Amino acid sequence: MIEKLLNNLSNIKIVLIYVLLGFGGLWNYLGYFQNVMQTLAGPLIIIISLILLYEMQNKKFSAAENLMEKSESKYKKNLIFFFIFVVIASWILEFVGVKTGYPFGTYEYGKVLKPQISSVPAAIGFAWFSTLIVSVGIMQKFTKINLRLFSPLKKALIAGFLMTVFDYVLEMAAIKLGYWTWQIGIVPTVNYLAWFVFGSMFAYIGYKFEVLDIRLPKSAHHFFFAQIIFFIISIL
Repeated sequence: MIEKLLNNLSNIKIVLIYVLLGFGGLWNYLGYFQNVMQTLAGPLIIIISLILLYEMQNKKFSAAENLMEKSESKYKKNLIFFFIFVVIASWILEFVGVKTGYPFGTYEYGKVLKPQISSVPAAIGFAWFSTLIVSVGIMQKFTKINLRLFSPLKKALIAGFLMTVFDYVLEMAAIKLGYWTWQIGIVPTVNYLAWFVFGSMFAYIGYKFEVLDIRLPKSAHHFFFAQIIFFIISIL
């Protein structure tokens, strides 16, 4: 009875993810509630990241995962460390990118994503973490091959590729929504190369710390699709 109730609540949560992000994209398309949408943009990125972190922290280990000698205590400590590392390291990466033009190309952030530290949104590090998690979620959901047979490097490269695909769709919406602008007016190829390289690097670290091999919550791949829907509707 309790398990059925929890499953129903999980399904309701997933529906809400699509409804909220779908309506968000529709409001951007229609030009409604733009002050509200801009105010919520940064906090929403952080909230999505924290939801994923919370669900990963509170997951139930399957028998197969326990056989791999992953203690809950070790997993939770590694996950928190990994979360903090990705958020801080990726924010520093973006800070260097804004100040020097490397490794993404020359760009600058608009005033939409707030709060900002030295002209770089505080939320951007959280965005890197959530993008990584939802990309791994997609890989787990739709890969028929047993991913445990893959080396950490192979899995990291696949995750890096999926993160780059996510960024490709994001870029089209981000420019229109005023999140950031590129000096040359278009997204440089080097940006996608940097996303692939650093995304793969973060994923590799996650696999080595044994926080990405566990079965991710269902919301991970749903957040991937829901955000893609949000971006696509926003640029129509």
